[in-house]
Amino acid sequence: MTRRKRGVWIGAAIVATLLGTEVALQSLKGYTACVQIDNQGADPIEALVVTSGSSRATAGKVAAGGSVRLFLSGRGGPQVLRLAFRQRGNALTGFEMPGFDPALMTAEGSRLVLQVRPNEVVRFQDEGEPTTPVAYYAQGLWRRVWTSLTTPP
Repeated sequence: MTRRKRGVWIGAAIVATLLGTEVALQSLKGYTACVQIDNQGADPIEALVVTSGSSRATAGKVAAGGSVRLFLSGRGGPQVLRLAFRQRGNALTGFEMPGFDPALMTAEGSRLVLQVRPNEVVRFQDEGEPTTPVAYYAQGLWRRVWTSLTTPP
């Protein structure tokens, strides 16, 4: 075997090993679901903490009328989603939602939207956008590239 062929085989073996390792790690990681919190109150939401199982995501401050997307991972079926926050003029400081299933949401390609209003929270699922962070940012990059290619100079 020539030196060049040996190098090609070694390179192919390294690439195959790296791909196999990546697939194994992704399968162990579980599923990632997107939770979008919309602040529909007059004051900002502070100290926002969203937990589901062992996964935890935080957002320091969500301005009035603003929103934030948090990504939670999980495996093993439905879990309890807990939301805790502080907001001036809102007696509600958090709530629990049983039946939150990141695997099902990922399979459906949806995200959970929670609209925080004074003394109430409205929840629904929204379709159409990627739910994983990588897919979300890749779609944004593709949108910018497509816009730059299709708009006339």
